[in-house]
Amino acid sequence: MGAAVLFMEWNCTGQQLAVLQEGNPIIPIWDIATRSKTDLDAGLKDPSFLSWSRTGPQLAVGTAKGNLVIYNNKTKKKIPVLAKHPRRITCGCWSKTNQLALGSEDRMLTLSNEKGDTLEQTELKYAPAEMAFAAQRLEAGARLGADAPETSIS
Repeated sequence: MGAAVLFMEWNCTGQQLAVLQEGNPIIPIWDIATRSKTDLDAGLKDPSFLSWSRTGPQLAVGTAKGNLVIYNNKTKKKIPVLAKHPRRITCGCWSKTNQLALGSEDRMLTLSNEKGDTLEQTELKYAPAEMAFAAQRLEAGARLGADAPETSIS
């Protein structure tokens, strides 16, 4: 029997599907247009999280040790970011402006650019389980729609 699937996510174009399985350092990426599979060896032991950028070709992969690799699916280059967190990366998400927010068992939230450089970091009361970027509500509950700037992480 195969390993449990931890994460399964489509890229921003809906053409490629990445799957993270428990205990497997190889991440298969299926391309529906070419009906082919690429095995991404991120060079990480014990991956614990993955997320595609909402606007670009980047795939973020985090580990139980708090390390991060950002894989650019267009250039096929990997950017390793060692010790992004001291503990397991549990969740994360990409903004519309291609910033990556990551949460960890260390109760820290980091905000990074698409190269993995830390832009901001803050401590949380509890370890996060999920996160998402959100647009701020306007007066009387109106929203700007898809063009609304994302001003918070929830």
